[in-house]
Amino acid sequence: MKTNNFETNGRFSDYLEESGNLPFQSDQNETKKRSDSPPLLSKVLEKNVNKNESKLEDTQKAKTKTKKQPKTITTPKTKKKAKNKKRFNFFKIKKKKPSKKRILRLYKQYKDKKSSDIEAKGIQQFFNDLEIDILDVGALIISWKLDAKVMGMYTKNEFVEGFLNLECDSLEKMKKKYLQIREEIKNDQQVFKQFYNWVFEFGKEETEKRTMSIETAMVLWEILLKEKFNLFQNWIEFLNSEENKATVITRDTWKVFLDLIIEINNGWQNYDLTSSWPLLFDQFYSYMNK
Repeated sequence: MKTNNFETNGRFSDYLEESGNLPFQSDQNETKKRSDSPPLLSKVLEKNVNKNESKLEDTQKAKTKTKKQPKTITTPKTKKKAKNKKRFNFFKIKKKKPSKKRILRLYKQYKDKKSSDIEAKGIQQFFNDLEIDILDVGALIISWKLDAKVMGMYTKNEFVEGFLNLECDSLEKMKKKYLQIREEIKNDQQVFKQFYNWVFEFGKEETEKRTMSIETAMVLWEILLKEKFNLFQNWIEFLNSEENKATVITRDTWKVFLDLIIEINNGWQNYDLTSSWPLLFDQFYSYMNK
């Protein structure tokens, strides 16, 4: 026999009422019930509430930390500027190296048919193509920068390595580089001195010797110092005269000659015969003051 729903519900409600667990009691009863709860339970409840609150605070802090920064608005102009900046830095860092293949082609163009060196004919053509007179100081400047050892000849290594060191792989680039170096020699006394001292080593007939023939010295002095030394013509006349007993110019005489020019360029009043000048200079003084 089925139990009547009403009776069942009635009994259940009576049970709830007796046990004090009615679901729809008023707030007052609930407050009363909470206050009547044992002290240990209230402490546990309070502890759980505090825990939940601290967790909520931690979550909010974590959210603020991981919050993404607002993206910067980029316009087509700013993008273009950034791109150009990258390109500029790229070209600044990665400098284009000279092509060794092009330099070797130039070398083959001028080298002698019977040897691996560039000899007199090839050198003449080389300076013609550079539009430099072979008797001008420019020919010496190029030879200096190629680190040539013997006058009238370039080895393969001197030519190729010289072009690479100067960062040139064409005649056009070499022309520009030559003009820069010439200007530097003209304006910097120390650079000129380095170049001048190198010319002596280059002009010697034999690399082992410490002297240069007086004829070669006069030719080179004319190229290097004619415009710098006010008494240059007198100097050449003296060297060609009978009063000059020297047949060669030593390395020391060559180097000190620059100091002599500074000393006597405006007259002999500063020249001191008691100083340790080479004998050749004292003879020149006597020649000029006889």
